[in-house]
Amino acid sequence: MLLLSHIFVIQRLAINNSAEKLIKFEIMITFTINTEDKKAEKALKAILKALKLDYEIHDKKEAKTQTRPLNKKEKQIFKSLKGSLIDIKRWEKGEIEFKNAKDFLNEL
Repeated sequence: MLLLSHIFVIQRLAINNSAEKLIKFEIMITFTINTEDKKAEKALKAILKALKLDYEIHDKKEAKTQTRPLNKKEKQIFKSLKGSLIDIKRWEKGEIEFKNAKDFLNEL
């Protein structure tokens, strides 16, 4: 994956109807190119270098979502959700019965 960026724009700004000032703006444009063809990648890099454009290369392996360990509260929530999912699957199989919503709310 190649990422291209940085295009500079120079704009003339009129000051007091007589003088002009040049202002340089940096506009960030990103192109993403996905290729597994090593020859194409090499050719693209040569073109970018010839045009003096900045680029970055990212492997698919690096692009995978990074995970972190769950904290204590997140582990509790996960355990509760997992237990609820197990109960729903048991209910679908007819192994357990749930209270209806009216009875549940009356208990509150």
